Amino acid sequence: MENIKLEENIKIFAQNYFEITAKNHFNRKIFLSVALIPPRDIKQLQRCESTPQLAALQGEDSALLKINVSCTTGKTWNARYMARAMYRLEEGEPLRAFTSKATHQIASSPQPAGYLIKKGKEIELIARAELVEIRSNVVAEESGKLGDVIWVRNKRSGKKLRAVVSSEQAVSPL
Repeated sequence: MENIKLEENIKIFAQNYFEITAKNHFNRKIFLSVALIPPRDIKQLQRCESTPQLAALQGEDSALLKINVSCTTGKTWNARYMARAMYRLEEGEPLRAFTSKATHQIASSPQPAGYLIKKGKEIELIARAELVEIRSNVVAEESGKLGDVIWVRNKRSGKKLRAVVSSEQAVSPL
């Protein structure tokens, strides 16, 4: 894969961020697992020869860390990753989403004004694991901005689940 070095840098950045935030939040070390959600068009991005400039913004009461990456290889391009942290206080406990009680801003980035997804809109749920991608049609049960966690309903089964707004047309499952 061409982008392994870039992804490793971002993963380390996200892991360090969540570990520091979690230590401040719980006053002790916890078992933490950080997953990256890469941009949809990752295959179109050029290899990053230089050190990426990372800026991150964690939303209020959100387990997601939105990471903007700027990288120069003759051209400048930007990629937006999302990092999701799961934790357990003790080794045998089930994993839970890590949430911060207050908004913590590392660096701000311009966000689109207003909601990207409106209640009742039909959108696509995209779940990724390794090289597998599963897509499903869902209906938004509430409005949401980029990075917000909203309720969506599966169009066929009617089941509800929580998902993260990743674009105007898509959400990712929590």
